[in-house]
Amino acid sequence: MKRKTKRRKSTSGKSANTRRVTMISRKAKQIRKKGEQWTNTIKRASKLLKKEGKL
Repeated sequence: MKRKTKRRKSTSGKSANTRRVTMISRKAKQIRKKGEQWTNTIKRASKLLKKEGKL
């Protein structure tokens, strides 16, 4: 008799995106200026990471 195997659901890059977001937020936390808006810091962090070649 043939055994049926369950098909795994694909994560659709979810875990890869989570790692990316984590990396950006960590960098943002390091470079954030006093009183600076979080969204602006996130933008700067992602630009810096792209420049470094980590994204």
